[in-house]
Amino acid sequence: MKVGLLDDSGQWLFKRKEFIEWQTSESTVLWLHGIPGSGKSRLVACAIEHLQDQPNLAYFYCLRGESEKERSDPDEVLRSLLRQLAFAPDSDQLRDEVSKRYLELEKNAKKHRHDVERFTSKEVVQFLGDVLIGSTTTIIIDAFDELDIYRRGDLFDAFDEIQKRLRDDERGGTVHLLISSRDDQDIALKLSEYHNVHIGVKDNQADIRRFVEQEVKRALRVNLLLQSFVSEELRIYIENTLIEKAQGM
Repeated sequence: MKVGLLDDSGQWLFKRKEFIEWQTSESTVLWLHGIPGSGKSRLVACAIEHLQDQPNLAYFYCLRGESEKERSDPDEVLRSLLRQLAFAPDSDQLRDEVSKRYLELEKNAKKHRHDVERFTSKEVVQFLGDVLIGSTTTIIIDAFDELDIYRRGDLFDAFDEIQKRLRDDERGGTVHLLISSRDDQDIALKLSEYHNVHIGVKDNQADIRRFVEQEVKRALRVNLLLQSFVSEELRIYIENTLIEKAQGM
């Protein structure tokens, strides 16, 4: 997850009150939002790295495009989350409830000589509820706004159904859900009531400065910038200009 990231990037996020409360509260949502190019996906990558030691962690990067249509499909998001969470902790064995249903589908496919059918959306939500009961789970979804605009509400409905299932079961279960997105109206209406962090120009400033300073030094070292004939004063001017023009992006 560190590819393309500076060491210690995004540390400002982990110190924010909203992030700390999200981690320590009962089942809750953290909404990370901002304008395009504000660094949401990079912060999500930092958060995944930061939370890598969590016992139950699943994530999905959404993307709207012809080449990977499944990445904008809410059903595929849920299937991916189930695939990541369906194995017992510290084991390569599928949890019993998921394994039993898969074996039924596999047996039916062999009997009728066709491919194994995929779990229905209803089954996926049911199995997610099964595997989340009695555990603490962190789910991260990046670029929620890239989901099909007419169907992304289905994903909210699925999470609401899963949360209700956990509340109603005496064994309980805690889900920490982190969502990043642009400020689209339908998403804002749903998530503005939860913990939320708006990424402003100043938030990424320290990371941007470190990145610019690193890259300018590298360019000078390998003669990519003015054949390395740059005074200290000019170097500082170049760095400050790049940082200012970046506008937090």
